[in-house]
Amino acid sequence: MSHLAGVRLQLRRKDCINTIALVDVFQTVWIAGWKQKEHPMLHNALHLGDQLLSVAGKPVTCSTDAHKLIRAWPSLYVSIVFFFFILVQ
Repeated sequence: MSHLAGVRLQLRRKDCINTIALVDVFQTVWIAGWKQKEHPMLHNALHLGDQLLSVAGKPVTCSTDAHKLIRAWPSLYVSIVFFFFILVQ
């Protein structure tokens, strides 16, 4: 699970297709939400505001590329690396 750049998750490919809302901000990709009713298990893996760094070992700079990489991945599971910020008050 631990990765040099962030947290690496193995997610089922079919749970990621047409499910995860990604937004582009300054050539970075962020998690904006997901279809929680249809895929409740993503609640344990994703967090609003997580930064998406790579999909299947390839760095991503836009949400379109991320979705294309997920769709094109031939395996049942796809490796996704996230970076998330922890706010401490």
